[in-house]
Amino acid sequence: MNHRRPLFITTAALIATGTLSACGGSGSGTTTSSSSSSTAASGGEQVAVTEPWVRATAPSATTAAVYMMLKSENTDALMGASVPSTVAASTELHETTSTSGTSTTSMSGGSTTSMSHTSTTAMLDMKQVMSIPLPAGRGVQLAPGGYHIMLMKLAKPITSGEQIPVTLRFAKGKTMTVTVVGRSE
Repeated sequence: MNHRRPLFITTAALIATGTLSACGGSGSGTTTSSSSSSTAASGGEQVAVTEPWVRATAPSATTAAVYMMLKSENTDALMGASVPSTVAASTELHETTSTSGTSTTSMSGGSTTSMSHTSTTAMLDMKQVMSIPLPAGRGVQLAPGGYHIMLMKLAKPITSGEQIPVTLRFAKGKTMTVTVVGRSE
Protein backbone atom coordinates (compact mmCIF):
# COMPACT_ATOMS: atom_id res chain seq x y z
CA MET A 1 0.00 0.00 0.00
CA ASN A 2 1.46 3.35 -0.99
CA HIS A 3 0.15 6.43 0.80
CA ARG A 4 0.97 9.85 -0.60
CA ARG A 5 -0.01 12.86 1.47
CA PRO A 6 1.04 16.18 -0.07
CA LEU A 7 1.20 19.01 2.44
CA PHE A 8 1.46 22.64 1.42
CA ILE A 9 3.20 24.71 4.06
CA THR A 10 4.70 28.15 3.78
CA THR A 11 8.38 28.27 4.55
CA ALA A 12 7.77 30.67 7.41
CA ALA A 13 5.26 28.29 9.00
CA LEU A 14 7.62 25.36 8.58
CA ILE A 15 10.48 27.28 10.18
CA ALA A 16 8.24 28.61 12.97
CA THR A 17 7.01 25.16 13.98
CA GLY A 18 10.22 23.34 13.18
CA THR A 19 8.36 20.07 12.78
CA LEU A 20 6.33 17.86 10.53
CA SER A 21 4.45 15.62 12.96
CA ALA A 22 3.09 12.40 12.57
CA CYS A 23 5.59 11.61 8.81
CA GLY A 24 14.97 -12.98 3.81
CA GLY A 25 18.41 -13.80 4.11
CA SER A 26 20.00 -17.01 5.19
CA GLY A 27 21.47 -15.78 8.50
CA SER A 28 19.37 -14.93 11.53
CA GLY A 29 20.25 -13.07 14.69
CA THR A 30 18.33 -11.19 17.34
CA THR A 31 19.57 -8.55 19.73
CA THR A 32 17.59 -6.76 22.43
CA SER A 33 18.75 -3.53 24.00
CA SER A 34 17.31 -0.86 26.25
CA SER A 35 20.21 1.55 25.91
CA SER A 36 20.56 4.45 23.50
CA SER A 37 23.09 2.45 21.48
CA SER A 38 22.89 -1.17 20.39
CA THR A 39 24.28 -3.52 17.77
CA ALA A 40 22.87 -6.58 15.99
CA ALA A 41 25.32 -9.16 14.66
CA SER A 42 24.73 -12.09 12.34
CA GLY A 43 27.24 -13.96 10.22
CA GLY A 44 29.95 -11.40 10.96
CA GLU A 45 27.79 -8.44 9.89
CA GLN A 46 26.67 -5.73 12.29
CA VAL A 47 24.11 -2.95 12.36
CA ALA A 48 24.54 -0.26 15.00
CA VAL A 49 21.55 1.74 16.27
CA THR A 50 22.00 4.96 18.21
CA GLU A 51 19.61 7.51 19.72
CA PRO A 52 16.30 5.68 19.13
CA TRP A 53 13.28 7.81 20.06
CA VAL A 54 9.60 8.27 19.33
CA ARG A 55 7.71 11.56 19.22
CA ALA A 56 5.26 11.93 22.12
CA THR A 57 1.71 12.37 20.82
CA ALA A 58 -1.42 14.38 21.51
CA PRO A 59 -4.25 12.43 23.15
CA SER A 60 -6.21 12.22 19.88
CA ALA A 61 -3.26 11.14 17.67
CA THR A 62 -3.57 7.89 15.74
CA THR A 63 0.03 7.79 14.46
CA ALA A 64 3.52 8.45 15.79
CA ALA A 65 6.98 8.59 14.23
CA VAL A 66 10.07 6.65 15.38
CA TYR A 67 13.57 7.98 14.68
CA MET A 68 17.15 6.70 15.11
CA MET A 69 20.57 6.45 13.46
CA LEU A 70 21.37 3.17 11.69
CA LYS A 71 24.85 2.17 10.53
CA SER A 72 25.68 -1.16 8.90
CA GLU A 73 29.20 -2.55 8.47
CA ASN A 74 28.11 -4.06 5.13
CA THR A 75 25.43 -3.09 2.64
CA ASP A 76 22.00 -3.98 4.04
CA ALA A 77 18.49 -2.53 4.22
CA LEU A 78 15.86 -1.98 6.88
CA MET A 79 12.89 -3.99 5.58
CA GLY A 80 10.35 -3.43 8.34
CA ALA A 81 9.62 -2.92 11.99
CA SER A 82 7.09 -4.11 14.54
CA VAL A 83 5.81 -3.10 17.96
CA PRO A 84 3.53 -4.84 20.46
CA SER A 85 -0.20 -4.58 19.66
CA THR A 86 -0.60 -2.73 22.98
CA VAL A 87 1.31 0.14 21.30
CA ALA A 88 0.02 0.20 17.71
CA ALA A 89 -1.85 -2.01 15.24
CA SER A 90 0.91 -1.84 12.62
CA THR A 91 4.06 -0.09 11.43
CA GLU A 92 5.21 1.27 8.08
CA LEU A 93 8.51 2.59 6.76
CA HIS A 94 8.06 6.14 5.44
CA GLU A 95 10.06 8.84 3.71
CA THR A 96 9.27 12.55 3.72
CA THR A 97 10.62 14.58 0.83
CA SER A 98 10.43 18.30 0.23
CA THR A 99 10.28 20.50 -2.83
CA SER A 100 9.95 24.27 -2.81
CA GLY A 101 8.51 26.87 -5.12
CA THR A 102 7.47 30.50 -5.16
CA SER A 103 4.28 32.28 -6.06
CA THR A 104 3.65 35.98 -6.64
CA THR A 105 0.37 37.79 -6.10
CA SER A 106 -0.07 41.27 -7.52
CA MET A 107 -2.86 43.75 -6.87
CA SER A 108 -3.44 47.05 -8.55
CA GLY A 109 -5.67 49.79 -7.15
CA GLY A 110 -5.51 52.19 -10.05
CA SER A 111 -2.74 54.16 -11.71
CA THR A 112 -0.84 55.03 -8.52
CA THR A 113 -1.44 52.09 -6.15
CA SER A 114 -0.02 48.61 -6.62
CA MET A 115 1.10 45.80 -4.33
CA SER A 116 3.04 42.66 -4.93
CA HIS A 117 3.58 39.75 -2.53
CA THR A 118 5.91 36.83 -3.13
CA SER A 119 5.80 33.79 -0.91
CA THR A 120 7.90 30.66 -0.82
CA THR A 121 6.12 27.40 -0.19
CA ALA A 122 7.38 23.94 0.53
CA MET A 123 5.56 20.85 -0.56
CA LEU A 124 6.19 17.97 1.81
CA ASP A 125 5.31 14.51 0.58
CA MET A 126 5.20 11.52 2.91
CA LYS A 127 5.11 8.10 1.29
CA GLN A 128 5.45 4.51 2.38
CA VAL A 129 8.67 2.79 1.24
CA MET A 130 9.36 -0.93 1.09
CA SER A 131 12.88 -0.60 2.51
CA ILE A 132 15.47 1.89 3.71
CA PRO A 133 18.90 1.28 2.14
CA LEU A 134 21.88 1.02 4.48
CA PRO A 135 25.12 1.60 2.50
CA ALA A 136 28.19 -0.13 3.96
CA GLY A 137 29.93 1.95 6.61
CA ARG A 138 27.64 4.99 6.27
CA GLY A 139 25.10 6.13 8.81
CA VAL A 140 21.47 6.58 7.76
CA GLN A 141 19.51 9.00 9.91
CA LEU A 142 15.83 8.30 10.50
CA ALA A 143 14.73 11.84 11.40
CA PRO A 144 11.90 14.34 11.04
CA GLY A 145 11.66 15.38 7.41
CA GLY A 146 13.29 12.18 6.12
CA TYR A 147 13.08 8.43 6.67
CA HIS A 148 11.14 7.25 9.72
CA ILE A 149 9.07 4.39 11.09
CA MET A 150 5.36 5.20 11.42
CA LEU A 151 3.35 3.58 14.18
CA MET A 152 -0.19 3.23 12.79
CA LYS A 153 -3.47 3.07 14.73
CA LEU A 154 -2.00 3.81 18.15
CA ALA A 155 -3.61 1.91 21.04
CA LYS A 156 -3.05 4.93 23.32
CA PRO A 157 -1.13 8.21 23.29
CA ILE A 158 2.65 8.03 23.61
CA THR A 159 3.99 10.04 26.52
CA SER A 160 7.33 11.68 27.14
CA GLY A 161 9.63 9.20 28.90
CA GLU A 162 7.61 6.16 27.83
CA GLN A 163 9.73 3.20 26.68
CA ILE A 164 8.57 1.14 23.69
CA PRO A 165 10.24 -1.97 22.23
CA VAL A 166 10.62 -1.77 18.44
CA THR A 167 11.81 -4.83 16.51
CA LEU A 168 13.73 -3.99 13.34
CA ARG A 169 13.94 -6.47 10.43
CA PHE A 170 16.87 -6.31 7.99
CA ALA A 171 17.28 -7.65 4.43
CA LYS A 172 20.05 -10.06 5.41
CA GLY A 173 17.75 -11.85 7.86
CA LYS A 174 18.72 -10.15 11.11
CA THR A 175 16.21 -8.85 13.61
CA MET A 176 16.99 -6.47 16.41
CA THR A 177 14.81 -5.10 19.20
CA VAL A 178 15.62 -1.63 20.51
CA THR A 179 13.87 0.44 23.12
CA VAL A 180 12.74 3.84 21.90
CA VAL A 181 11.95 6.56 24.40
CA GLY A 182 9.03 8.97 24.02
CA ARG A 183 10.08 12.58 23.85
CA SER A 184 8.45 15.93 23.17
CA GLU A 185 9.98 17.92 20.34
